[in-house]
Amino acid sequence: MSDKVTKEADIELLMSALEHVTRWNELYRASSMQVINFYLLAAAIIGTAYVSAINAHQYFIAGGAGLALGAATAGSFIIFHRQGGLAHLADEPLAEVQARIADRLGIDSLRMAERISLRSHARLYRWYRSTFVVNIAFPLTVVASLIAAVYAWLQ
Repeated sequence: MSDKVTKEADIELLMSALEHVTRWNELYRASSMQVINFYLLAAAIIGTAYVSAINAHQYFIAGGAGLALGAATAGSFIIFHRQGGLAHLADEPLAEVQARIADRLGIDSLRMAERISLRSHARLYRWYRSTFVVNIAFPLTVVASLIAAVYAWLQ
C-alpha cells in the first residue's frame, strides 16, 4: 500500500513539476512575443511620424521621432532579452522532467527539450534562432534611428 501511494505521489509531483515548468516557459515566451508586437506597432507609428515630419520640413520633430524610435528599439531589445533569459530558465528542468517521463513510459522521443539543446550546437541552427536575428537587427535599428535623427537635425 505504501509503495503504491509513493508511486502515485511521485507521479502527481512529476505532473505538477511539468505543469509549472511549462507555464513558466509559456509565460515568458509569450511575454517576449508581446514585446516584439509592441515594438513593431511603435516602430510603424514612429516611422510614419518621422517620414511625415521630413516631408513637412519639420526637421526638429523628425529628429525627435528618430530618437524615439531608437529608444523604443533599445528598450524592446533589453526587455526581449530579459524575458527570453527568464524563459530559458525552464529549459533544464523541462529536459529533466521529460527525461523522467520518457524513462517511465519507455518513449525516447518525449525527450524533446534534450533534442533541441543538441541541435542548438549545430552550426547552421544558429542562423535560424530568433535571438541571433534579434541580436543583429535591433542594434542596427538603433544605429539607423540615431543616424536618421542626426540627418534630420542637420537639414
